[in-house]
Amino acid sequence: MLARLHPIVFALLVLTSPFVAVFGMLAGLAWLEWEDHEFGPWDPRVLPFVSGRTVAEMGLVDAVPGTLRYRSKGSDSPALGVTFIIYRTRSTQDAVIAAYEKRCAALGLSVQRGDAPLPPGEQAIGCARGDHVIGVHLEGDSVTLHEERE
Repeated sequence: MLARLHPIVFALLVLTSPFVAVFGMLAGLAWLEWEDHEFGPWDPRVLPFVSGRTVAEMGLVDAVPGTLRYRSKGSDSPALGVTFIIYRTRSTQDAVIAAYEKRCAALGLSVQRGDAPLPPGEQAIGCARGDHVIGVHLEGDSVTLHEERE
């Protein structure tokens, strides 16, 4: 088929294909960054949104198998978006909060507690280093970790 193409058409195809590939890759990355995504632990989107981030280093506390999911939410603000790790735990809320307080200290983050009272059955802490904050929120047996991507 390529042998029958006019030499100018063939040359245009060969010369423009790298540009088309780069444009397609950039468009795909923009879509990943601007849209909201929810995905499981074996999804390839874990690599750009979760792997290597401080929120991933926080780990899970006694997670119920099969309940782990990730969510990435795009943003128009200076931060690129927010990464969420959501799962259910078999541990008590106090045990989960204590575990995350220890993990924050081990990562060199200071533990912060909000001043506003939370509804019954909810607990939350923040782990901060400068302006960078990892939020930990528990509601019943559901745990949500979140971190802004910069």
